[in-house]
Amino acid sequence: MRSKKKEGRFFAVAQLLRFFKRSSAQASHPSKGALPYKRDFDRFPVEFQVGVWCQDKDGKAVYDEAELHDVSGNGAMFMTLFPERYYEGQALKLTIFLSGPRDVRAAIRTEGSVVRILHAKDGHKHAGRQKTGIAVHLNKPFEFERMSGHLEEGI
Repeated sequence: MRSKKKEGRFFAVAQLLRFFKRSSAQASHPSKGALPYKRDFDRFPVEFQVGVWCQDKDGKAVYDEAELHDVSGNGAMFMTLFPERYYEGQALKLTIFLSGPRDVRAAIRTEGSVVRILHAKDGHKHAGRQKTGIAVHLNKPFEFERMSGHLEEGI
């Protein structure tokens, strides 16, 4: 019998794999007559830790540990406690840390750029601080990799 924690991990990874299968199908059959501002892909809610490497407006290297909020076929949104580190058009390197047993840890690495900064309403707080959504356009296909070592290894 599996523990609830293991079942939750299995569900989260299974949910992400279903997203990839569904997104590929949507990408190969785009909707006809879609307006330019309409989303081409559905959003799928997820909860994974994401490591974000970037440079701030002053060119200083920055690392942030955030929470992945949702993904779509060509984008994602993560929630951060440090919105001042981000700006529209900013290049990001992202590592999505997948849940799993310690001996089989895996991550997804990709690159993207900030398209919107969405200040959350009530409900997205951590330790009294308001979380902010960072919407990202993904510029590079996902690369799956088995992990070893510390989370802040970078890309």
